Amino acid sequence: MKPQTTTQRALAIRKTTAARKRQKGFAMEWIIIVLLVAAALVPVVMMISNMLRSKGNTIVEAGTSTNVAEAQAAVSNDTARNTQLQGGMQAANAAAEGLTGDFGGGAG
Repeated sequence: MKPQTTTQRALAIRKTTAARKRQKGFAMEWIIIVLLVAAALVPVVMMISNMLRSKGNTIVEAGTSTNVAEAQAAVSNDTARNTQLQGGMQAANAAAEGLTGDFGGGAG
């Protein structure tokens, strides 16, 4: 192999530095995408946990009721909460549909 001149070495270093900068930018894009997805999942997880908590409360209320009327009241309260949660899910879906768009895939 021929020994490299100082100019050739400097050019090789510049190319490597430029490649590293491109890789860092690419990694930063993925980090941002992951953070956006995580932020979008927080409301979904909260709604699911509220639904599970509601179901648990209904089971406890129905199980501890002393007569049939109390158990039926607990179930009807649960039905009303389900209707309210479904309305919230529809509003969240409508908001999510408004966020669709082209988030950059290629250089145009």
